[in-house]
Amino acid sequence: MQTFAWQAPAQATATLPTPTSTATSHRQAHVIRRLREALFELQCAPEPDPDAIDSLMRRLARVRARCARDHARD
Repeated sequence: MQTFAWQAPAQATATLPTPTSTATSHRQAHVIRRLREALFELQCAPEPDPDAIDSLMRRLARVRARCARDHARD
């Protein structure tokens, strides 16, 4: 069977992200960016709160792990 240039191979189409996963990854990237900004502000404070920093770092790790799991499913 002849394959034309306009026909995408099945393997290539299977790896393309769905609109939902793209929206999710953009949302997760936004959340990660905001968490990192908040963490930076906490660390640069005159009297940094170690408990708040620890809590924020744990939340950031959870979001990153969730993002990695979502990408592994795609």
